[in-house]
Amino acid sequence: MTTATAKAYFSFPLTSVAGCNLPQIAFNIYNPVIRWPRVIQRSQAFSVSTQITLNCSKSLNNTKQWSIYLCDTTSQICSQTPALIQLVSQLSSAKTSEIYLQGQALPLGTYLFNLTVSLSAVSGFATSAYTYINIIQSNLQVNLLSNGTSSITNGITQSILFQPGVYTVDPDSTYFDPTVNYLVFIIRRIGFFCFVLDLDI
Repeated sequence: MTTATAKAYFSFPLTSVAGCNLPQIAFNIYNPVIRWPRVIQRSQAFSVSTQITLNCSKSLNNTKQWSIYLCDTTSQICSQTPALIQLVSQLSSAKTSEIYLQGQALPLGTYLFNLTVSLSAVSGFATSAYTYINIIQSNLQVNLLSNGTSSITNGITQSILFQPGVYTVDPDSTYFDPTVNYLVFIIRRIGFFCFVLDLDI
């Protein structure tokens, strides 16, 4: 496991080489402070995209490489775990200017996404830039009925059984535990009614 702090990701080297200047990396959505990361729900697919400007009269040939680090927000130290290394190695977008991840690809936590761009014309001439992303728990999809509200029909003598604990979906999991804050409503429809359900799991 390797660890690094944000200070390790400033552009390097700080001087130019004859005919070449450092590539410039600009994030489309830029969150360079660990306390204010970009927030993504775990079930959502997302991408981190950049605009790269190359300044080298010798050649524009370059290589791009993304790295993902798991961060401890207390110590502000970010670690590159074997699982993250393997994940990046399997992504075809990890060598482009925009890295793409499917939903649930990362566990909950704060991550540092680092892009390094190296110019092939000059050995060791590269620049890096980073941004922070926080993966949070997805919102529950609350369903009161098995078939949604379309199953409600007219009739003053009909009963409706609301079971949000049974039909609610957790996008982050294939299983939803109905015993957690389980709610069951039995409402006898005598006339028109209106209700607001607040399900806090």
